[in-house]
Amino acid sequence: MFVGLPAAAWDAGVVGALIVCSSAVALYRYGDWTEWSNLTLGCWAVVAPFLLGFGSAQGPMWTHVLVGGCVATIAAAQLVASRRAQAHSSSN
Repeated sequence: MFVGLPAAAWDAGVVGALIVCSSAVALYRYGDWTEWSNLTLGCWAVVAPFLLGFGSAQGPMWTHVLVGGCVATIAAAQLVASRRAQAHSSSN
């Protein structure tokens, strides 16, 4: 799928590894910064095909957009849940 598209392959590998590392750290010791990292990485994955010049390659482009969108959505939901939990615990 990424044959002949080194920018797509490198971006997928690097961003994917960073998402995995950030998620692993969040499982070990949760912090909002891990979710902010994943939110940023997910957003980057969505725009990377267009900024790095492989937006016309349908497979790599849609892979980046869909995976990045899922990562960003889950990270945003976690941040909202964390804020609600903090607000709820401070009001008690």
